[in-house]
Order: sequence, then structure tokens, then C-alpha cells
Amino acid sequence: MDIFLEIAARLHPLDVLHFARVSKWFRSILMSKRHKFIWSSALKGVPGLPECPSSMSEPYYAALLFDRTCFACGVGRSNNVDHAIGVRFCSACYKDNVRRITDLMFDMPDVLCELSILLLPCETTDDISRARLKVMPAHHGEWDRYYVAEFRAIIERVWELQPNNAALKAWVYERADYVIERQEHAVAVLEWEQKIKNEKQDEEMRTKDSRKASIEKKLVELGYGQEDFPTTFAWSTIMDQPRELTTRIWNNIRPKLEAEIQQFREERTQAAFEARLEQRRSEVIGYYDQYLLDAVAEEDRATMPNAYDACRLPSLSALTLRDEAYSEVSKDNFDAVVDDMLAEAQAFKIEVQRELVRMLLARKKKVKIETVKNEEAGNDVIDNEVVEDAAAEDGAVKDETSSGVSLAHSSLLDESQLQEILRRPTSLFICMDCRHPTPFGYPAIHEHWRRVHEHQHFNDNDPSIFAETEADEIILRIFDAAGLPADISQTSLDDLVKSGRLVCLCGSPALPPPAESSWASLVGHFVNENTWYEDMRSRRKPNTDHVVMINNHDLTDSIPRIKLLPPGEHLPTVDYGSQLSEQTLTDMTESLTGFKKDPYCCVCGSFAPSPTWWRPGSLQYMPATVEGIAHHMQTKHNKVAEQTDVLYLYYSGLQE
Repeated sequence: MDIFLEIAARLHPLDVLHFARVSKWFRSILMSKRHKFIWSSALKGVPGLPECPSSMSEPYYAALLFDRTCFACGVGRSNNVDHAIGVRFCSACYKDNVRRITDLMFDMPDVLCELSILLLPCETTDDISRARLKVMPAHHGEWDRYYVAEFRAIIERVWELQPNNAALKAWVYERADYVIERQEHAVAVLEWEQKIKNEKQDEEMRTKDSRKASIEKKLVELGYGQEDFPTTFAWSTIMDQPRELTTRIWNNIRPKLEAEIQQFREERTQAAFEARLEQRRSEVIGYYDQYLLDAVAEEDRATMPNAYDACRLPSLSALTLRDEAYSEVSKDNFDAVVDDMLAEAQAFKIEVQRELVRMLLARKKKVKIETVKNEEAGNDVIDNEVVEDAAAEDGAVKDETSSGVSLAHSSLLDESQLQEILRRPTSLFICMDCRHPTPFGYPAIHEHWRRVHEHQHFNDNDPSIFAETEADEIILRIFDAAGLPADISQTSLDDLVKSGRLVCLCGSPALPPPAESSWASLVGHFVNENTWYEDMRSRRKPNTDHVVMINNHDLTDSIPRIKLLPPGEHLPTVDYGSQLSEQTLTDMTESLTGFKKDPYCCVCGSFAPSPTWWRPGSLQYMPATVEGIAHHMQTKHNKVAEQTDVLYLYYSGLQE
């Protein structure tokens, strides 16, 4: 027996606890007061452990620190422990037994509530800073948590001693000292636990460093260098283990490490190749851009591949890949493949045209303008034809006319047939990458992509370019209003717009000069203006019939909105700013000078919902010029602009 007791005294406290639970015999021996020295000796054997407080027994202290059994229900893996309160519970029991004082007092007097706060150890959990703050009872509060059973015992004791003020006072002082002792002990235990945790982390770090050094030494012996060691997650997972390297571990991890090294070498080689390839491509693009400027006409330059696609033409790609991209590309090297490059660029242009035609033919609804002989009238008329959906038997979108092309057979079209389709007035496109407000015709869409998106493959953003689907009806009305011949091509329409003959009659000062305009920009102007008006109407406030709101681009009414001028005739310009009073002109000029301000139309704001300062509405804004404001007020609201009609907002960039 003496030998067993001597051995038990040298065990870890948790082991002594386990022995005490083996049988009633062990429990009777180990829990006997005669054998208290076993627990004391076991606790002293734990380095740095604070002494057991006088308010606890040694077995209770050992269970509080090292066991994982709930003190209430006995369930294992109970990690909710508080050293100030001195309890260990499972989550459910902790919630039931450790509560705020406000949940316990109910209708008790406030003085009793304040007194109980001073006489109870306060929850600290594992927060050392909180534990230090709560050492003095004066720092306890009603929103802190306390042990319910201890609270009830305190209340009963206060009621017992209430008749005897002297005894109550002495007990309160004694209890306050006890609370301070418990709180200080909690701080000491938490500091000890933190010290143990830090020492364990330091030991693990030393073990990791030793393991890493041993592994790297063996890899160097195998012929690998430090430059071969990757920094991937898989590599770190193998290297950063808190276990010393053994022969068994090395034999297990060596194939994995060598596989990681091999993959890293391949990636490094590929990265170096990509860097060389990028350098070769930059050399090729320099020669390519210079060649376009020197030897290619401007109209042909518009349909050449951009920098990205040019480098991937077979002839130029072969130049960049020569000698695994180690050899620099010279001017002579480039000149030697120019003929092949031009042939490949021509094929690329046709493929771009074919892709654009596919977009046009794939629209669920397609309005075509073509010449149809009206035998009765003997005149050319516009045939508005809706092409059937993909519900046809062969699954293709078809035209019922002799010039119709099915989507399924678009790949069989030659360049002249593709261009014939792209020259139609309805063949317009939108670039969604830059959300350009104006649609493009062809070849303008190709030129736009070449200039603006030079580092992207054509239409390579799932996709970026779409066929314009909202302009077909407006195009028909433009043709009708302007009296345009139905068989006119988009090229001819561009010439009419650029020469200033086909013009919008709105007179907006924001419109670009005719030479910088196109058929597509004119159509886009009408689409945007009609869309703006419909958006305003959709947001219209109730009881706004008195507000004048004009759609000055409505092609369905009898008022002329567009005109085809005779050769040599020009549309007279209107100076809307001259209609303003001298004071209004001065005030507006001062408001628009200096800092950038967004002129907001108060008339539009009274018609549609007004913006808030954090989210102003884009529909109510006007051009930031006096002429633009005057034109907006006159053409949209049929009034001469006044300074009170405009609100100058300082929240630029917050528009919808």
C-alpha cells in the first residue's frame, strides 16, 4: 500500500482523478483526508501551477483544471470553465448555471442587487485582460455573469444576517476578501495557462524548424537546391509538422516532396518561357504597329487584328516561338513573313465578319430593310419582316425571302455575302465591355475592339459584343420620316450623316459634329433619347399632369424629328443660350465655373422621383453647359431656362 501511495503522489493530477474513479476501493483511499498529501504532491508536481485556493479541495481543483467532465450533468468534453467562479460545465449547463444578475434579481430591492454584485466572483472566461479588470468587486456589474447557486446562497445568507448589522458587516468584509482572492487566483491560473500554451508553441516551433532543416538537408543531398523548394500549401503542410523527422516519415514524404519540386520546376520553366514569349510578342507588335502605319491604308487598318490576335496569327506566332522564344525578333524576321501575315489577317477579318453575322442571324427578332417591288404602286417600299425563331424544323433561324440566310448556313457565306449583310442599316452592334452608349456599325465595331481592347481576343468575354436589338423599329421610322430609299446601304447612310445631310432636328449642342458622327451614332442618339423618355414616364409621380414633359425624338407623331437635306443645304444652328436673361446667363456661368458640378433639372425631378443626396438619379441630369441646360429646358419642357430650374449637386460620381 505504501508503495502505491508513493507512486500515486508522483502521478499527474488527472491520473490520480482517473484512479479515484476506477473503483470504490480506490476512491475510498484517494479521497480520504489521511491521503490528502497525494493530491497536494501531484498538484505541486505540475510546474508553475498556482496553489490550490483555500476555498477548494485538491480533488475539486484538479478536476476543474484538468478534467473534461461537466460538474452538473457529468457529460464529457465539457470545455466551458471559469476559474473565478470555479466551475466547469457543458454548454447547456453553463447557460443554465451562469447568468447575468439582471436575470436573477427580478423584483428584489436595488440595494440587494448592488450588494450581491460585490459578494460574488464574476465570470472571466479565458480572457486575461478581463480577469485583471474584474479583480476588484467594485468593477463588477449587473451585466456580468455569476454562478446561480452561489448567488442564491449569498441572498439566503444576507437575509439570515440582516437582523444583526454587526455580523452582516463583518461577513460582507470577509466575503469581499474572498471574492478578491478568487478573482486574483483566476488571473494567476489564466497566466499559467497562457505560459504553458506559449511554451508549447515555442517547442512546436523548434520541432518544426528542426524537421524542416532535416528535410532540406536530405533534399540537398539528393541534388536539389533551395531555389527548387516551392512555397505552396501542399509543401508547407508536409514541412511544417511539429514532429521530428524519422526514417519512416522520410520514406513516406520523399515521393510527395519530389513530386512538388518537379511541378514547381515545370511551373518555373513555364513562367520563364511566358516571360520570354511576352518579350518576343512586344517586339513583334512594335514592327506590326509600324507596318500598319507605313504600309496599310487607314480603311484597311480598321479591320486588322488587334495586338493580342495579331501575335496569335500562325506566321507571327511562329516568330515569337522561335528557339523557345530565346531569339530576339528582328525587322528582317518580321518582313520575311509579312505576306503570310496579311493572308492570315484577311482570314481573321472574314472570321470576325462571320461571327458578327451569326449574331445578327441569331436574334430572335430581326427587322430587315430591303428593296421589294410593289407591282401595284410601282414604288420601293420597306418590308418589315420578322424572321422565325429557332423552332423551325432544321433548328435554324430563316428568312422567307430569296435573300434570306439561315443561321445554320452562315458558315458557307463568302466575304461579299458577309459584307452585304453587315452593310444593312440594321446591322449594328454594342460593346458591353465598355458599355459604350452609341452602337457601332461594321467595320467600326472591329476598329473599336482593335483600339480599345487591344489585349483581348476578339469578343472574348463571354461574350462582349452583342447585336443591337432595340433599334430596329426606330430605324424603320427614320427611313419613313426621312424618305430614305429602302435599298440604301449603311456605308451610304454614313456618308449622308458625315456630310451633314441626314440630321436630327433636335439641335442639341451635345451632338458631335457631322464629320465625327455616323449612321450608328445617329440611330443610337434616337434610341437613347426615346429610352430616356420611357424611363422618365415609368418613374412618373402621381398628380404630375401639369408638368410639361416632351419627347422631342418621337418618330411616331407628325412633327419632323429627322430630315434628309438636299445636297449643299445645311441645318441652321440655334443659339439656345441667347434666349436666357442676362442675369440667368451670369448665374449659370458662375455655377458651372470652377469645381465640377452636376446640373440637376428640377422640372424632371418634379415629374419623376427626386434623388436623395446619397443616390442621385441619372435621368434628371443635364449637360454641364449653359447651352445644354437651355436646350434641355426648351426642348423637353417648352420653357426658357431659369436659375431656379437647376440644382447644382456636389456629389459627382454617385449617379445611378
